[in-house]
Formats: sequence, C-alpha cells, structure tokens
Amino acid sequence: MNPNYQKKWLLLIIISVVALSLTAAIPTTGPSSPWRGAWWSIDVDGSLQKVVFGGGSQGQFNYIDWGASVCDTDTNGHPLYAAHASGVAETVDAISFTGFAPLVCMTHPPYTYDPDRPFSWTYNSATDTLWDGYSPWTRTHP
Repeated sequence: MNPNYQKKWLLLIIISVVALSLTAAIPTTGPSSPWRGAWWSIDVDGSLQKVVFGGGSQGQFNYIDWGASVCDTDTNGHPLYAAHASGVAETVDAISFTGFAPLVCMTHPPYTYDPDRPFSWTYNSATDTLWDGYSPWTRTHP
C-alpha cells in the first residue's frame, strides 16, 4: 500500500474522531429565548399540538393542533379536524407570551372558529417548559 495513501487515511480518521468529539461536546440546551423555535404539547383532549415562535420577528407565532375538539368530534368524542392559527404577540417578556389570532378549523371547507382567539404561554426556566393553562409544552416532540 502507498505510504502517502495510508497517511491520508490516518489523517482523515483523526479529523473524523476530533469532529465527532466536538459535536458530542456541544450542549443540547434550547435557545436563549423561549420565544424562538418549536414547542410541542399533548392537549387535554389527547391531540398533538405544536407552536413555532419567531419567523422574522420575536412576536410571531404559528400554532397547530392536529386534533382540535372545538372543530368537531366523532360519536366517541375524539377530535376530527386540525386547527391552525398564526399571529403576533400582544405582550412578550422573559416569562410570558400573549396574543390573539384567528383560529381556523381545517374542515372541508375550512372556517374560522374564533376570529380573535387568545393565546398565552408562561415559561419556566427551571424546567425549560411552557404552560398554557391546560398542558405542559416541551421542546421535544412527544
């Protein structure tokens, strides 16, 4: 085997090991602001919810509930449709985010359930979680 070829492979292996070591050493804590990025929750009706904060302005949010019971339920009380809302915060500080947005039920055809639905989250820095008054929210998809 060519000695130069062996040196290149050895160098490549060393670089790979160092890169993996550095990647593993990077902390996995969330962003410095709770009002940036995606958060997940299981709603009281058992449906999956997601909110994304940010998107160009710290006060913007995009919310989806994949099974919104306010949009209709089956005979067993299980949600049938998703709901979506996009809005801008009325107030934002280190621990609270509040705002209003139209809540749209994704039925066929879609309709606005509430044109001025209130949204509110409180941040707990000790647990890195949000609370909306009903369910805890985490940065991890359940």
